[in-house]
Amino acid sequence: MTMHSSIRLAPIAVLLALTALGDCAPQTRKPAPLAIQPAEIVREFYHWYLKALAQNKDPVSQDQPTLRRFLSAGLLAEIDRRMKSPDGMEADYFIQAQDYLDEWLEDIVAVPVDTSSRAATVDVSLGAKVGKRYQLRVTLSKFADSWKISRVERERR
Repeated sequence: MTMHSSIRLAPIAVLLALTALGDCAPQTRKPAPLAIQPAEIVREFYHWYLKALAQNKDPVSQDQPTLRRFLSAGLLAEIDRRMKSPDGMEADYFIQAQDYLDEWLEDIVAVPVDTSSRAATVDVSLGAKVGKRYQLRVTLSKFADSWKISRVERERR
């Protein structure tokens, strides 16, 4: 009976030994994907946001999942607080104006100004090609492995 038991255990012992050897073998792991850079995040956000406005949608109230992908939780909370305040919001937070120009949809230029390990600043020009340049300064914060927009200001030049 002992002989049969050790015969059955032999394949398990071999399997364990091979598994242990496999752990010693060189690993061929895929490198982690590069994080999307802050300027690209900003470009993607404004492309999505302006397209939604052009389709007469309210991206802030109608597409929270996409907003959460681009915006920090702190900025989302700040916008919500402002919208619920007695004064409301006088202008669209993301374009810092009450309206947009159609030309902006196809003319979004985002240029990195400053990037550290935790924060980034990106200058955004909307409509520069058509001579109606509208400037914004966007600040992003790094959360885990992704950049999120944390503030938008009108850049006056």
